[in-house]
Amino acid sequence: MRIPFAFLFLLMLLPACSGPKETSKEPERTTERTKARPADSKPAATKPAAPRRVTMQGFRIQVQNTTEKTAAEQEGERVAAWWKTLPASRRPKGLGDGGPAVYIDWRQPYYRVRIGDFASRDEAERARVALTSRYPNAIIVPDTVTVIR
Repeated sequence: MRIPFAFLFLLMLLPACSGPKETSKEPERTTERTKARPADSKPAATKPAAPRRVTMQGFRIQVQNTTEKTAAEQEGERVAAWWKTLPASRRPKGLGDGGPAVYIDWRQPYYRVRIGDFASRDEAERARVALTSRYPNAIIVPDTVTVIR
């Protein structure tokens, strides 16, 4: 007799433990009206994005390769001084306006004097041609550069 009594007790307790039943009602949908623009009106002009600095794989022009650090530093100074003597019309694009970007890169055993930040090989080639009077052995090398876009 105890088993049926326990069974009845569980049957009565089970619905009480499940908690109150809630009915879920789907929320009402509303539509929002927007003001239509006349067909002949133009969208508002967007302001062009400001130029930003982008680091990417590009090119530089290597003008010297030496084992002496002081020789590399002196050549870097000579490049900057030579740049200042050039008229603005002869200055290649990509070498900078205020002066060329000069980099002294050391990879054992050489110090490499490199100039410019070029996004494309074509830009670097135009600048290299302009530099051949001063640096006939200048070569274009791939490098990570920062350009303004």
